[in-house]
Amino acid sequence: MPGRFALAGGAAASLVAAAAVGCGGAGSTAASGTPAIVFAADNAATRSYEIYRLDSDGHSVDLSNSPFADSVPKVSPNGKLVAFVSNRGGEGGIYVVGIDGSGLQRLAAPKIGSSTTALSAQLAWAPNSRALAALWGNGYTKLAIVGPGRAPVVAGVGSLRDAAWSPDSRLVTVAAGTRRKLEVRAFRATGGIAWRVPYYESIAGWSARGLFAVASHNVNRVYDEQGRPRFAFKGRSASWSPNGRRIASLLGGQLEVRSGSGRVLLRKEIPGLGHRRAGIVWAGAHRVVVSSYPRTVGIDTTTGKTFKATINYFLPRSPDGRSYVTWTKSGSRFALRVNAVDGSSSRIYGYVPGCRNDGPPSAAVDYLSLQFVPGRKSLVYQSYCAEPPNALYAVSAEGTGLTRLTHTQKNEVAPAWSPDKAHLAYTRFDDTGQSCRGCPGSLRIVNADGSRERFLTGSSENSDSGPSWSPDGTRILFTRTNFTTPPGLFVSAVADFTSKSLHVEGESGAWGPTRIAYVDVGTNPVSLWTARPDGSDRKQVADATQQALHGVAWSGDGRLAYIDGPSLLGIVTGSGTQRVQLPFAEVGSIAWSPDGTRLAVTARPAGGATFDVYTVRPDGTDPKRLTQNVDASGVTWR
Repeated sequence: MPGRFALAGGAAASLVAAAAVGCGGAGSTAASGTPAIVFAADNAATRSYEIYRLDSDGHSVDLSNSPFADSVPKVSPNGKLVAFVSNRGGEGGIYVVGIDGSGLQRLAAPKIGSSTTALSAQLAWAPNSRALAALWGNGYTKLAIVGPGRAPVVAGVGSLRDAAWSPDSRLVTVAAGTRRKLEVRAFRATGGIAWRVPYYESIAGWSARGLFAVASHNVNRVYDEQGRPRFAFKGRSASWSPNGRRIASLLGGQLEVRSGSGRVLLRKEIPGLGHRRAGIVWAGAHRVVVSSYPRTVGIDTTTGKTFKATINYFLPRSPDGRSYVTWTKSGSRFALRVNAVDGSSSRIYGYVPGCRNDGPPSAAVDYLSLQFVPGRKSLVYQSYCAEPPNALYAVSAEGTGLTRLTHTQKNEVAPAWSPDKAHLAYTRFDDTGQSCRGCPGSLRIVNADGSRERFLTGSSENSDSGPSWSPDGTRILFTRTNFTTPPGLFVSAVADFTSKSLHVEGESGAWGPTRIAYVDVGTNPVSLWTARPDGSDRKQVADATQQALHGVAWSGDGRLAYIDGPSLLGIVTGSGTQRVQLPFAEVGSIAWSPDGTRLAVTARPAGGATFDVYTVRPDGTDPKRLTQNVDASGVTWR
């Protein structure tokens, strides 16, 4: 698939040699064309919370086009617009964009609040495609009517959910209340409540002809657009036909079909259904499908005859009800397929990357967001990957030569150059059937040219991470964790891969010219310590002033740097500790340049959406951005 997913591809392989790019930046060597600064990145901005249109010929368009979290896409009934919510700018907002990707605009709307609240909002288009009903909030929800070129209206407040429009776009109904008192409230699009009716079991909702049905205590009640009762009948659940002329319901083991005026058209016993709960959907104007696992049966409501049906009828379908979407694995990617419900055809529209969400690999797609675009052979969906895997990348100190180094689809993080710049160590979390973030971590070493990758440590009982080389390049300090003991510092010999414990509880270990440094999270506040390389002579050198210490890094001349809280840089020297506020909202990791004049950092700027690689002077001045929206972590500078 073309577009911003390109970096997520690549055949599975070990660390590969990067193309020579002639960076010429600080720390580059003649031994390899790999740029000097190596980091991990998961490209989360494209794998999660991005809105795409995918056409039947494989053409893809990024409709939301931002590194911020964009979600809840809704295609307008006329197929011309896509609405979504976004936290861009640091606050929630409702946006509309043309189906071709043009004309993006933020709608005038009441203040939604935090970015988290925005991402859980609900949107529903009016049938005339001129307005949207928006629901948001935690518990105490607001219903607002918004749209292009119109002033927003707060129609109602309360515990509201499941907005639905009347066919004439004049009313919005919502489910309201708690379990003790449930009701449907109908609000006018201009504001104010029009009517309310109680319900208890289910809501069939609006028919195409302007009737509204709810079920309470095994009785379905049908109302008109003024909220006046029209007729009632026994039934636990009900479903309107697409043209609104019929309503089907289930009670006991019997299917009943009525006309829009309540006249019984069909009664049919369904063997094996009994009093079990079942789902019911329409498969056209005259056929219904009933499913009570594991049995699914279709009934022609005109003749009463049954036909073969599958659970596929209950999946999100195209406007005509004939198609649904699935995906199939294709190498490291997934193919999005549009299938005929009756099984007569299947067509690949395009490909998306894969990821893991505590289970087998799946497409990086929020399935519930998948929608067919009316009037064209296209899909709209939100990308989603709960924990996209990191790969290793390199970039020059000038921001040129961005190169992807690993293509394993595993989670590879925390790279560290050896003192002679000939080897790279890093942490790899392999896939064991669950999310790779929860798998045991192992330490790997590879030559600078990508050859001779090998294990340094690794087991199924422990997770090893955060390698840091000794000055002579013969040993590596790392953190070992498991489910039974606190994190501790270990050292492994590079020559024979033997490891031993330093008997020091700590993490974020860093090996300096003469001593090691580490963070002790067991103290209050969290503290920074140094010790001899054998773990003796421990000395506390700093306390956290903002709840956390991380990003520990030594310079070649023995200065010890760390990050206190979100972005306060601390530098420990023989004369004391200097603290500098770095010009970022958050800093994740730091590494000194070989000459000690700059720091490479992974950081998120104020108002920014993702972590990128920057360089900055130790006094916090002259920040330079090297990457764009890659969600970077774990940086090393050779």
